[in-house]
Amino acid sequence: MECLPYDIFDNIIQYLDIESSRSLLLSSKNIYIIYRHNKHYEVVMIEKIIKYFTSLTKLKFEYKTLSEEQIHEVYNTLNSLYNYFKKHQHASISDFLVYLCDNSLSNNNLFELLISHCYFSKTGEYIYNAIRGDDLLYLLTFSTNVQLITTYIYIDPVILLHVIKYKISIKDKNNTSYLLKYLLFKHFFRYSEYIEDVISEIVCEVIKYNDISLLNEIYDKQKMYKFNLNYQMIINCCIQQKNIVCLELIHSKMLIQNQHLKNTGRTPNRILITKESVRSLMKNKGYTMLSKIIELFLREIININGYFNEIKYNFDYTNKECMKLLDYLNDKNRHSIMNKIVK
Repeated sequence: MECLPYDIFDNIIQYLDIESSRSLLLSSKNIYIIYRHNKHYEVVMIEKIIKYFTSLTKLKFEYKTLSEEQIHEVYNTLNSLYNYFKKHQHASISDFLVYLCDNSLSNNNLFELLISHCYFSKTGEYIYNAIRGDDLLYLLTFSTNVQLITTYIYIDPVILLHVIKYKISIKDKNNTSYLLKYLLFKHFFRYSEYIEDVISEIVCEVIKYNDISLLNEIYDKQKMYKFNLNYQMIINCCIQQKNIVCLELIHSKMLIQNQHLKNTGRTPNRILITKESVRSLMKNKGYTMLSKIIELFLREIININGYFNEIKYNFDYTNKECMKLLDYLNDKNRHSIMNKIVK
């Protein structure tokens, strides 16, 4: 086929569906070379694809404000969407966003255009522009453009908690810091007690990955927002992880919080160290951590039978760190253990 004048070509494709328009374009090498990268052709095809999917028909595509390069990007991306979803004409915008995220396309113009028309749905019901909780969690977890998503979508604290914990685990400090700021700014003054528990869980995740700089960042935010932390949960986490550095820092911060609670007529934190925790540390050779726990929390209480028996029956006489535990025992209990050595 010889090359068609563009006005004739344009008139023809106005009446064709997407597949027929493509077939016409590919019917001749001359036509393909001339029209494939034509801006007007791409705009026409963009509009056809938008009309094809029911969830996209309400989108306002302001192509006149886009550069030729941006239109080309949108066209290529929509083409990919069409190829993937053409048998699912009623796919939701949320489905499209997940596809773009999976294909590392969350930084392009179409992703922003789509997400700017969406909202978060707690009910999970199917609405063309509603993003369900599982999809939003997925997008925030794996998208390369977290800030763009939070610009347009309200993020629930529960979803934020899961995403932040994941970002901590992969050492994504930039997004972790950003999402922490978002969490406090958007939610703290409305749900302060609940958000305090959320932050306490985040602190436990920080302890797990031993990120001292992030822990300090959280405490810097505490000065601004004046939130209280669940130190029982946090200290238990330090014990489980045998993280002495975090334990010492957290203990010093807890003393500051306790003083503030006293000054405001509230009950300060009282930490309960269970005998099960002592037993676990003894059996897992966490002797240095147990020494620090005794120094900071148990002190003379370690000589009470319930605690002392966990040390006595799990004592390792060949371990120097374990032998140092004798320094925290009273004479009676120390002699009780030493007598076993003599025997």
